[in-house]
Amino acid sequence: MGWFFGSYFGGWYILFGVRLVRWLTGQPEHTESWWMVAFGVIAYTLLIPSLLFGLMEPVLGRISVTAAAALQEGLERRALGRAYVFAVGLGSSIAAMASCLVVVLTASMSEALSADVLGENGLAIVMVALMMGILAIVAVCPWLGLRLLLMKCRPANPETRRARWLRLTPVVMAVVGAALVAVLGYRLVNATRVMTVRLDFAALPPSDEPLRDWLRSQPDLVAADVRREGDAVVIEYSISGYRSQSISRVGDAVVIETTSPKRSVQLSAAAAELGYQGLRNMEVVHVKKHW
Repeated sequence: MGWFFGSYFGGWYILFGVRLVRWLTGQPEHTESWWMVAFGVIAYTLLIPSLLFGLMEPVLGRISVTAAAALQEGLERRALGRAYVFAVGLGSSIAAMASCLVVVLTASMSEALSADVLGENGLAIVMVALMMGILAIVAVCPWLGLRLLLMKCRPANPETRRARWLRLTPVVMAVVGAALVAVLGYRLVNATRVMTVRLDFAALPPSDEPLRDWLRSQPDLVAADVRREGDAVVIEYSISGYRSQSISRVGDAVVIETTSPKRSVQLSAAAAELGYQGLRNMEVVHVKKHW
């Protein structure tokens, strides 16, 4: 059991270590205060793992007691090796992390998860349910891994075989879960945030095609379109759904700013060069997540 749970928890600790490094490197001011660095190290190495694994300890403890003897007997019979047990544990860890990531990203892309839609109490209930779902995933993945190991340990004796459908249940669950994670993951990788902005100008050029082509050439924008509504120009552009972005106006300057990496798109300056003169007003019409 030590090889299995060692690799399972080890995979999670690698993830926590990566997050700690990104937290420190992504926020340079943290490195200026030793107490912030100490807090981050304690949080990612002790507090978060203790909370996560402590809540699922009763389940994993019960699994360990029931499965330890069978696994030890299988190792003694050489039905499986320690490397195989280690690989299954690490695979269970990767599956759990990928599933949790997909659940969190799916929730972040849902426009229904807001206090305006659900209310304060409704949002709190959904957030608690989301946390419980994550804990369930963290517990179910090692359970499936152990079921796989126990199936391999079971002697090939027709008299002691369980029904075929019972033996295949963990495999079917794993395949269905992997397919669901793959489909949702593919959609989330291509998720975008669509911004619709209305700009009022005093004078417009004959065509919006040059501005459309310029917007589409910007590396930070996934797609862009330009149309007119009377004397106004409506610009719709898309960026990756996981990049922070903002559009702001300071005087006559309209700038689209993105992070990771941080860059700026000088929208008003490019528009002025293409014949759009006398910016009178800017309005963010709509912000929508699409995935």
